[in-house]
Amino acid sequence: MLTIDLPENLDIEAASELKAALMAESRGDRAVCIDARRVDRVGTACIQVLLSAGRTLSAEGCPVTIVAPSPALIAAFADLGLVEEFQCWSAE
Repeated sequence: MLTIDLPENLDIEAASELKAALMAESRGDRAVCIDARRVDRVGTACIQVLLSAGRTLSAEGCPVTIVAPSPALIAAFADLGLVEEFQCWSAE
């Protein structure tokens, strides 16, 4: 299992690095655990990256789990009407 620790600030500058980290796993077949406990600020670009990568990895047979989601990350998904999508990957 690969664990990716999300940074405190998931702004637009963090989106390309996040995408690279998540897409590197699309060539593997192991589970991906996203540790979101430190996230304090979230931009829409990073939510889009998480959604796209989560869908892609899941379709390729790599289970994706978000553990310890911070209140900021939960609120960002909720604000965008993506609660169901978040719940599919959340271990909470």
